[in-house]
Amino acid sequence: MKSHDADPDVLTRVFSELYYRCEQKRKGVGISQTELHVYRSAEMRYVGQSYELEVPFPEGRGKITREIIQEIVERFHDVHQSIYQHCAPDSPVEFIVFRTVFSQKPQPAPNLRALEANTSATLKTPKGQRKAYFDEYQKFIYTPLYERTLLVPGHKLEGPAIVEQPDTTIVIYPHQTAEVDEWGNLILTVTDKLATKD
Repeated sequence: MKSHDADPDVLTRVFSELYYRCEQKRKGVGISQTELHVYRSAEMRYVGQSYELEVPFPEGRGKITREIIQEIVERFHDVHQSIYQHCAPDSPVEFIVFRTVFSQKPQPAPNLRALEANTSATLKTPKGQRKAYFDEYQKFIYTPLYERTLLVPGHKLEGPAIVEQPDTTIVIYPHQTAEVDEWGNLILTVTDKLATKD
């Protein structure tokens, strides 16, 4: 559709239909209208070109006017100049694709609170052991088991070790250490030390 032939009412209907389709999807995933960001754009090119550039339309779902179309064409020239270092304001421009995107507005960052360190020997005591095979030793060895929920900031484990939690199992290999940081993350570090295992 060439820009000078574009009917503002037709473009308004096109964006309204795209908005309606996005709205059905939004309701399906439960995003609130107050959390919504609506982005409208068109892929445009000079008549005869084989590549397009995306140019934003005014946000929301307002009516498209002839003035808006002219503004979008001018934006296209500016984008073309910015990317290719040249433009042709007197050349005809055409719309290829119209697009509406719904996205959720950025949510506020969670208020994280550092955990209190506690390095008591009781909490670091293994809850048991399990035979596990490690290539470094070329055999099965008895490996200490730790309960993830009992590890707190300041605790440090040397591999080999196994840490169990309800949704996963963490293996700390020989040549690795694991330390709980102030946020409760288990940070693994590769070392040059290989513990001797009989």
